[in-house]
Amino acid sequence: MSSIATLFLLGTLFPPPQDANSERLLPPLPEILAAAHADQKVPVYAVGLPTWTMAEMDLAVRGLSRSQKRDFLGIELRARHARALGEVLSFLAPKVASGEAANLSSLWIANTVIFEGTPSTVETVAGMPGVLYVGYDAPRSLEEVEDVSPLLAPPPPLGGTVPQSIQDHGSPTVWNWGWTGQGIVVGNADSGTATNHPDLANQIWNNADEIPGNGIDDDNNGFVDDTLGWNFASNNNNPSPSGTHGTNTAGIVVGDGTQGTQTGHAPGAKMMVLRIGGEMDQLEARQYAIDNDADVITSSHSYKWPFNPKPDYHLHRTVGDAQLVADLVHTNSIGNQGTSLTTYPIPWNVSAPGVSPSPWRHPQDPTPTTGGPGVSGVIACGGVQVGDTSYSPSGHGPCAWENITIYAAYPHPQNPAFWDFPYGGFGGPGPGILKPDVCGFTLVPTTTGTSGYTSSFSGTSAATPNVAGCAVLVRSANPTIPARKVTQALQQTALDLGPPGKDNDFGAGRVRVDLAVRRVLCSVLSDDIEPALGSSFSVTLQGPAGESAALWFGLSLGTTTVAGSGTVEVTPPVSFLFLGAIPAAGEVVVPLAVPNFAPLSGVSFHFQGVSDDTSGVTGGLLASLVETITIQ
Repeated sequence: MSSIATLFLLGTLFPPPQDANSERLLPPLPEILAAAHADQKVPVYAVGLPTWTMAEMDLAVRGLSRSQKRDFLGIELRARHARALGEVLSFLAPKVASGEAANLSSLWIANTVIFEGTPSTVETVAGMPGVLYVGYDAPRSLEEVEDVSPLLAPPPPLGGTVPQSIQDHGSPTVWNWGWTGQGIVVGNADSGTATNHPDLANQIWNNADEIPGNGIDDDNNGFVDDTLGWNFASNNNNPSPSGTHGTNTAGIVVGDGTQGTQTGHAPGAKMMVLRIGGEMDQLEARQYAIDNDADVITSSHSYKWPFNPKPDYHLHRTVGDAQLVADLVHTNSIGNQGTSLTTYPIPWNVSAPGVSPSPWRHPQDPTPTTGGPGVSGVIACGGVQVGDTSYSPSGHGPCAWENITIYAAYPHPQNPAFWDFPYGGFGGPGPGILKPDVCGFTLVPTTTGTSGYTSSFSGTSAATPNVAGCAVLVRSANPTIPARKVTQALQQTALDLGPPGKDNDFGAGRVRVDLAVRRVLCSVLSDDIEPALGSSFSVTLQGPAGESAALWFGLSLGTTTVAGSGTVEVTPPVSFLFLGAIPAAGEVVVPLAVPNFAPLSGVSFHFQGVSDDTSGVTGGLLASLVETITIQ
């Protein structure tokens, strides 16, 4: 759907009211403002009409590197945000100085202004040009948003130097191949992390562009002295923990075993500490990760259907779209309410933002009904217990992307372009979208406090950093592959635990990172997966330099066994585009052109490559993931 169509539909469904000061205030904000003292500041966020679409921005950044994409988005979306809500920002700046507002920030990727304001300040903002609605940024207790749960089984003993959960996910094999997460920055959006924990201290990210303690925003990113990350809950540069949850999740991603137990999948990575509390905090943390060049972000905080007000699902998805364009891999927990179907009914059992479509659409996911891409920027992580036994509290799909008012009174405006996976009301008949996407282990050992370990961290809070650590290893092994390919690798190589293929209990299955890494060491990427008739595009084959390789395409998918490499999926008849040795640069670029031939419209072509690594780290052949293009 075009930007113009989206804006038109939003304006049609939610026209700017004449009495804007009251009608743009979403429940329960009017009652909260009425009960507040005249000088009491209430946390809110003001949302403007959309200023961009994923299709538009994806086209604009095509062919750019990850860093170039983010630079472009930062400049372009900030400029659009300033034009759309500049009057609001100009109004609020002096209000901060006078004490009538506080904690003012711009969520420019979603054209939103976040602030705390007195009742009169909030009401004035609601009536200003460009403001679609003002919502209440409800404070949330950590118990509400953290996705830990009671133990279902006795905790495993710590024992050994590498927990069974790390071994069964396959990370030691990847370490032996030479990748431990080096070169990757992973943001942890949680309740803060004990950065002095001996197993974490050497992995904490350092903002090299910021001079510590000088009270100056040296890198001009809007945050003063953000050397380790940021505390969005308190709006300061001290992301020290509230409780142990954020230290628990951090240990599963990067814990290096200094004190005896290597709890982390990626001890070679650097962790950006992002302390959050409420819903807007997480959205800001996700923007910060993009703006400060994180490669992966993980969060074990989620926002549930029974909340009052309910989660702003469409705002989460807008941010997810920006993440996908910016090529940020995001893993998120989905809650532990899988057995509480009365309070958390299907299709709202999975919590936000995990309800968002993943960066890669699994072949068993339904076709989006709106004609859009049906993808966004969040990998939803379910849980499974060590030994691959079921973890029933894990959130379950299907999830719905349709008019939410079918199900309940819903205060937030919706973008009809996101109504692409309908479920059709409680009980169907639509399929919805499959969730979770993959599973990670829960009830596992990890770091806790300032120096110790726990053997029993649980819930999808534990499953998610397991998936995140694996995603970091995939990115470390091939830093150039996009988020959609990281997601595809994790899903297509997962251990299938439920009905064949992807399902609403286990997703695609339990992550096996050693197999996922094998599928990205040889890579095939098209710079346009939806080329138009008469257009040109290129396909790039990556592989070990100097080794023999092949690249082909065909119309059919299946399975063909290749010795030492498992199976390839693009089956005969095929046409070869390259046979030979990979150059020293490590890649071959093949330019292609689409004939201006109408019957090709809607036809999909599948590309795949194989390269020889028998003398390399894996000791076998490497088959790429399939890259599918569809002619428009």
